[in-house]
Amino acid sequence: MAAGCATADEISASTGAASYCGSCIQALTTLTGDPGGTPVVAEIERIGGDLLVVTLKPIDGANFPQRHVSGGHVVLSIKDEKGWVSRPYTITSPPEEVDRRVLVVRCLTSGRMGRVLARSHGNARARIGTPRGDAFARLKRRRATAFLVAGVGLTPALAALRAKNGPPVAFVHASFREQEPGLERVLADACAPRNVPITVLNCKVVGLQSASDFTTLARKHPGIDWFICGPVGYEKAVRIGLRAAGVSSARVHAEQFVASSLPGDSPPARIRTQAENNWAKTGLWLVAAWCAWAVLPPYEAWSEWQSSDAWRTTTGLILIALIAWQWVFPSLRGRGGLGRARRLELWHRAIGALSPIALLLHQRDLAHGLLCTLSILFVANTIVGSLDKTCVSDASHRERYMKFWLPTHVATSCLITALSVWHVIMVVTYRGGAS
Repeated sequence: MAAGCATADEISASTGAASYCGSCIQALTTLTGDPGGTPVVAEIERIGGDLLVVTLKPIDGANFPQRHVSGGHVVLSIKDEKGWVSRPYTITSPPEEVDRRVLVVRCLTSGRMGRVLARSHGNARARIGTPRGDAFARLKRRRATAFLVAGVGLTPALAALRAKNGPPVAFVHASFREQEPGLERVLADACAPRNVPITVLNCKVVGLQSASDFTTLARKHPGIDWFICGPVGYEKAVRIGLRAAGVSSARVHAEQFVASSLPGDSPPARIRTQAENNWAKTGLWLVAAWCAWAVLPPYEAWSEWQSSDAWRTTTGLILIALIAWQWVFPSLRGRGGLGRARRLELWHRAIGALSPIALLLHQRDLAHGLLCTLSILFVANTIVGSLDKTCVSDASHRERYMKFWLPTHVATSCLITALSVWHVIMVVTYRGGAS
C-alpha cells in the first residue's frame, strides 16, 4: 500500500499475493476495504441442492479485456452487511468466450459468500479480478487424459472439456452424491459436443466402487494421463487405486486449487508437482555422480579432452551461459513480471538440476584455490536448489524454512556468479586460468 496500491487486486498484481490459489485474497480485501477488479452482473442459477451456476458479464456489455486459460481461476467479490466478500473460483467457461465468465459454486450457507449468494436472486452486482492460474500446464497434448472427478471438484474438467484447445480427453468418470443431479447435467452437456465417454457413479461417499474398477480402466486405456479433481479424501483413494492398478505416478495429476474458508485461515502450502519432484531428484543424483567421478582415479582420455583449450573454452562458455540464464527467473520476479516468471520456474529448476553435467564437462576434480571454492559452491547450490520450499508440506514450517533457505540460495548464487566472472577475467588476463 505504501507503493500506492489501493485495492486488493492492485496489491495482488504488484506483489504476487493471492496469485497462485487465491486463498489469501480475503485478507487483502479486508486490509484495503476494496477488492478492485471489473464491475459485473452476476446471473445466478440454482441447479439443485446447494449448487449454483454463476454467469458473470461486464456491466457495460463489453468483452473482458483479459482472456483466461483452461483451469484458471478468478476472484469473485460481492458486498454483504460487513463489506466485501472475496473468494476464488475456477472458471468453467472456455477461453474463447470473452463476453462472460461461468463459475460452478457450492453455496454453503455456513460461510459469508454462501450466505450472500443464497440471498441473491436473479442478477446481482459484483466484481471479478484478473484471471490467474493454469491447471493444465503439465498435461501432454500428444496423449489423452482421463478425468476422475468428484462433486464440485469437476470444475477443471469442465474447463478442459469446453476449451477448443484443451487436452484430448479419453473419458470422464464422475462420482456424485445422489442429491447432485445438476452436476451430472452440467458435465454431460460439456462432454456431448466432443463425444467424450462419461460414467457417473451416484453414491453417498464419493469414490470408485472397488479396486478392480481402477484395474479395468487402466487396462482399457493404457498410456494415458489421469487427472483427479475432487476432495482430498477422494484424491487419496484414487491415487491408491491407480497405484494398485500399475499406473505410473508420473501419469497421475491432481487439482491443487484450494482456498481458505475464513479470513483467519492459513494459506495452504503448495504441493510439489511430479515434474518438480523429478527434477529435484535428478539434481541430487547428478551431484552424487559428480562427487563420485571427482574422487575416482583420472581417466587419461578424459584428461586429454579437458586439457584442450577449445574444450575448456566451449564448456566454460556453457557454464557461464547457464549461470546467466538462472538469473532471468529472479530478475523477472523482482521486476514484477510474475506471470512470465511462473512460466519459467520449471525451466529454472530443470537447468539447475542439470548444471552438474556442465561442471563435470568443464572441471573433473576439485583442483585447488579459486576453482576448488567455486566447484564446491556450485555443487552445494544445486543441492540447496533441489531442497526448496516445496519439499516442506506444512505451511507454518515452510515459512520458517524459507527465511533460512532463500537468503542461503541467493547469497550462494551471487557468490558463484562473482567468482565465475573473476575466473573468466583471470583466464583472459593470464591465458592460463586461475587456480
